[in-house]
Amino acid sequence: MPALRLKVRNTGERELWGSVCYMDSTYGVYNMFMPKQRLDPGQEAWMSFTDQFGELHQTIELFVPEEYASWGISDISDYLKVFICTDEFETDVFCQEPLELESKKGVNAVGKFANSGIMTMPDWTVCTLQLDIRRPCASVKVGGEQYAVLPNLRIAPHPLLRAEAMLSSMEDIGRGLPIPKLLKSSSNVLEPMMLARELSQSSGMGVLELRNLSNHDSVTSLEPLVLEMGKNDAGTIVPIGVDISTGLMYPLGFQGEDGKINIDRLPDETPSGNKSLIGSLKIFFMKVLNPITRAYSYPQLAAANFVEGREFSYNLDTVLLKSLVYSAHRIVLFIHGIIGDTREMPKALQLAHGLAENPLASQYDLILTFDYENMETSIEKTAEDLKKCLKNIGLEAGHGKQLDIVAHSMGGLVSRWFIEKMDGDKVVTKLVMFGTPNGGTHWSNVQEMATTLFTYALNGASFLQPWLIPLSMAGRFLKKTQVTMTEMHPEKSTVLRELRKKIEHNVPYYIIAGNTKKIQAPNGLAYEKVWSLLKQRFGYILLDKLVFGERNDIAATVENIFFIHFDENKKIKY
Repeated sequence: MPALRLKVRNTGERELWGSVCYMDSTYGVYNMFMPKQRLDPGQEAWMSFTDQFGELHQTIELFVPEEYASWGISDISDYLKVFICTDEFETDVFCQEPLELESKKGVNAVGKFANSGIMTMPDWTVCTLQLDIRRPCASVKVGGEQYAVLPNLRIAPHPLLRAEAMLSSMEDIGRGLPIPKLLKSSSNVLEPMMLARELSQSSGMGVLELRNLSNHDSVTSLEPLVLEMGKNDAGTIVPIGVDISTGLMYPLGFQGEDGKINIDRLPDETPSGNKSLIGSLKIFFMKVLNPITRAYSYPQLAAANFVEGREFSYNLDTVLLKSLVYSAHRIVLFIHGIIGDTREMPKALQLAHGLAENPLASQYDLILTFDYENMETSIEKTAEDLKKCLKNIGLEAGHGKQLDIVAHSMGGLVSRWFIEKMDGDKVVTKLVMFGTPNGGTHWSNVQEMATTLFTYALNGASFLQPWLIPLSMAGRFLKKTQVTMTEMHPEKSTVLRELRKKIEHNVPYYIIAGNTKKIQAPNGLAYEKVWSLLKQRFGYILLDKLVFGERNDIAATVENIFFIHFDENKKIKY
């Protein structure tokens, strides 16, 4: 049990008076260890107390009350306030009873402070000593047939994994493992997830430690380690591992539609923070904040109205949209890609500027967005929905307006199917495609792709930061059929086979592709280093050959983005 001894010594030449008040985490204030004490020059006094047998003790034991432990609180901070004065004084007036920890409604603590009258300005000095008291969290067994229960966390039985689980604080873990700054700080998108309730003086417990493991490799996507947490609003929780050799972070799994967290892989064991010879693996938790509670009823066509700066609101009223289209001459339509939405896309019009140095938004009278279900609905069906939605607001053949489509990833394939196979060339004026896999993508499922993109975003890929919210929701697609992933496969897709036919229209296409090989992360780490981590952790050998060995934007190779069969006189620009 931790303990302290404190001595106060008068090293000056004047007579002094001293006292020490102990202030605990329940707002109790006591001066019994050193009430008013006269200190002549050279004299010293110890904090002390007399026990029930009349014996004097100068060692004060420190502890975390049982009531705190029942709430999952392992860290508290108590304080010592040391008073020194040239005049005689009393500290009895500061003493007060503590609050009752188990009181459901709380107790209004009333201090016993008294008016001491007019002071004659004696010479004072006061110092405060903070005492951080830590109680190790009890461990529970993982595996077998029973749930392992920790504060605000339940670990489902696993058929093969056996371990001891406990919660730890960032302070404890940081003694044995360098923790990336991102895991300890909050932003407008990410914040660390604390598992146990905390006091104002404590950072709380936000790390799950597993010790004494057996069958470490038995945790896979087919046999995940399933975690259940308490109620969590306005965010998606992502379990995070840290590679100790590089300091890079990577997701260990994702949260599903049922709210359960499926851990598909476990990190390596690293030294424990308490100087124990036994290592442990650490699982951190980040909450990806999702402040926008917009409900989608797919398919959904809306007008984006900028309200302040780059912020905008959606308007879904069809009657109003028809009126806006009727009054507009220059219209732009944003269409998102797979595992995405349009929440960030219109903001590009305020960020990008034209030749006249005005935001591109000024070049359009109306900004539209199209959101759609992008996993189980075929590209052809989504193109049909797009055509119907546009027709309902007056955008059909012969509408006489300028309609530019800006599409990301799979949204470009939806747009092309509409233009090339459904007479959309009579509706659309221009198509701009960002990272559209016109020649297909070799990712086999959305979890692989989301894991990779999320890892790049965690480790400094600023261009992916706006996509953290949709990427964190990848776990919700675990049980979906992922029709569209098959439709984007280079060899298996009948959709791509049709789109490879010669283009027979005059709608100009503009293709924009990124190349990660030219980008350097802000922390100086090349993206190849992040990919090396992913290849090592997740075994992406085939992808390394087919995608990352070539120029790529992570989702597809540059060659596949530019893969369109066209006559030389057609308007396609890169």
